[in-house]
Amino acid sequence: MKAREKTLAYLAVGIVLAFLVRAILMSIFFAPLNEIDSKIEKTKQKIALKNKKMQPGKKLIAEWNRINRTTLADDPQQVRRILLGRINALTSLSGLQNVTKNPIPIAPKKAGGIIRYYPVAINITGKGTLAQIVKFLEMFYREPYIVKITGITLRSDAKGNMVSFSNCRIETIVLPKPEMKIRKQKIVRKKITTTEPAPSVVSDTKYSVITARNIFSPAILPSAPSVNQSPSRKLAAQRVAPQETKPGDLVATVVIGNEMGAYIRNQNETQWYKKGDVLPGNLRLEFVHPLGIVLKDSSNRVVYIEIGKNIDDPGALTKGSCPELYEAYQRVLSDKR
Repeated sequence: MKAREKTLAYLAVGIVLAFLVRAILMSIFFAPLNEIDSKIEKTKQKIALKNKKMQPGKKLIAEWNRINRTTLADDPQQVRRILLGRINALTSLSGLQNVTKNPIPIAPKKAGGIIRYYPVAINITGKGTLAQIVKFLEMFYREPYIVKITGITLRSDAKGNMVSFSNCRIETIVLPKPEMKIRKQKIVRKKITTTEPAPSVVSDTKYSVITARNIFSPAILPSAPSVNQSPSRKLAAQRVAPQETKPGDLVATVVIGNEMGAYIRNQNETQWYKKGDVLPGNLRLEFVHPLGIVLKDSSNRVVYIEIGKNIDDPGALTKGSCPELYEAYQRVLSDKR
């Protein structure tokens, strides 16, 4: 065999051996690595699927923590004691008189056999001027914890400028501890005590005309000026008397943050209606403004009533009929779109 032939034979054998060695090495080293990579990829997919399933639970836990940070305490009885103390402090600072407090029994609210929350509510009654009542409500809504006033009934005290209030239900909530096993987290909650300073309230001049008068009492006509005193001096020394109201009159509107409503006189008292309520005459309250209210009738027609006017005589809301109220209502509608 010639040298050239031997070289080609050795080369062919070397190539075959190289392929064999490569195949052996692939089976020994690379195949397990590929199998490991496949397992890692499958594990990643399982983790992603599990995270997707856990996402609603994580959102629920985050929401629970967010709400729990704005509650007064974890124990409903302790929350009641603190809330009573806050009511005592704010009624005193606002100048309300003859205030009585009636705590409502605490009973958990359940859904599907699970406790969702504990409502802690206190009904209060008392009396004061309309300005004092407004100040009390404004201070309460500026308290740094979850609290709401679900209703209040105002009645005229025929003797002077005082207004009696009742059925004023002040309510807060306590969340139950979650039943699911979650990592223990420290809840940073603002500590509220019964002696906490009251929130500062800046008087809103938009309502000064209303709060300065007893809008629930009949008109008190000023007496004729004396001979020795000019009419202008006599009238300047007297309080501006409210006009007499009759059933169906819109006597006041209230807008505090997202809370808005209107007071409408009926036969015996002044009734509170909040946004979305249906008024007499099948009129649904759509919008509240210091100038008046916007309603929709049974045919979905948009009408309005100004303060002092009667709900039996609503007017069509147009740019020409009441420009400021019309523009404010249009801004609200555009924000919803």
